[in-house]
Amino acid sequence: MRRRDERGVASVEMAMLLPILLLLSLVAAEFGFALVDWMAVSNATQTAARVGSAAGDDPSADALVLALVQEPRGALAR
Repeated sequence: MRRRDERGVASVEMAMLLPILLLLSLVAAEFGFALVDWMAVSNATQTAARVGSAAGDDPSADALVLALVQEPRGALAR
């Protein structure tokens, strides 16, 4: 049996830990979003470098690379 002076201890502990747990979960979510963005930029850069090197001295190589990089989800879809 619980003593009378221990009533509400769980509520107080939850009130103290809940903000910390929420902060940790938001940090994890933001890290995930940043990782996805970093991967998208990395893939777009890799694709642009591959297309640019394959185009060689073609006069339209710059336009081709820019069109590919600006294409929505262009680097992630390939």
